[in-house]
Amino acid sequence: MNEINSHINEAISYITQNYYENITLESMANKLYLNKCYFCTLFKEQTAKSFSNYLNEVRINKSKGAVAQPIRN
Repeated sequence: MNEINSHINEAISYITQNYYENITLESMANKLYLNKCYFCTLFKEQTAKSFSNYLNEVRINKSKGAVAQPIRN
């Protein structure tokens, strides 16, 4: 894969840190000052996943990690 675009790096970082927030394709594109369609295409080209699939995978993986941790008293 080629070097990841700085916009996509920023999006991935934001998703990782804020996965529990209401993140939409439109809000992420606006945050990066990109057209929604262009961002969607760029994200898919760079990650081989759609934005929504990537976001859902991060949320699922974070949830799995939270469930796997023992409860501390």
